[in-house]
Amino acid sequence: MALTEVNLKEPDPNFAKQEEYILNSQVLAKKFRKVFVCIDSPAYTMLPTSLYDDTRIGSILALNGIKLRNDDKVLRNNIEMANSTTAFTIPNFLYFFLRTQFPNADIFHGTTPIVSSMLMKRQGDRTNRKSVTLLMANDNMTIVATENNELKLCNTFYCREVPDYTYMFLYVMEQLKFNVSEVPVSVSGNIYESDKRLIMMRRFVPKLEMAALPSFFDYAVQVADRQHRFNTLFLLPLCA
Repeated sequence: MALTEVNLKEPDPNFAKQEEYILNSQVLAKKFRKVFVCIDSPAYTMLPTSLYDDTRIGSILALNGIKLRNDDKVLRNNIEMANSTTAFTIPNFLYFFLRTQFPNADIFHGTTPIVSSMLMKRQGDRTNRKSVTLLMANDNMTIVATENNELKLCNTFYCREVPDYTYMFLYVMEQLKFNVSEVPVSVSGNIYESDKRLIMMRRFVPKLEMAALPSFFDYAVQVADRQHRFNTLFLLPLCA
């Protein structure tokens, strides 16, 4: 198994640096039996699968303030346990590049493995349990909440200042009627425990913990020491 993270937040609009990295990577040049790609795109929406319509996806995304550009490719992931579909966009040239390099790759939105794993953990559990996962990516904070084996919320918030993360999280918890002192909160993504955002949030969220890696793999020490960062990627096989 090989695990590689490629940063797409660069001023180069054509991702030339990332393309060069992938093409020259000795690891990624190998032939893999299975390839999973996870895209943390803020341009996405989730809706009931029965309401998804390819011919109206532009207007559906527009309801969430997402304007389709000529060079956008719309992809979708079905999450059967939530009876929902996540539609998201990536640049066309990135899509075709991925398809050229990895023809059989499964491409998922960053929220898909989080939602799938949270619902799978609660499958068959009839108790009224509540849980929350935060996915941190650059300036975006995605909040995924489940209750009684049902998805209650999956939404991404853009935050500019450190206090904004705590304020937005507490506001969402209040709207969901989740007791912030009782509900476990798991943090995944590109963030460290010493991050100012987490330090401030812990003052108000006593059950906040860094996400653990799935138990169905054995890990090298260097991965296990940063388990919350790779948590989402190792959950991808659950979506296949």
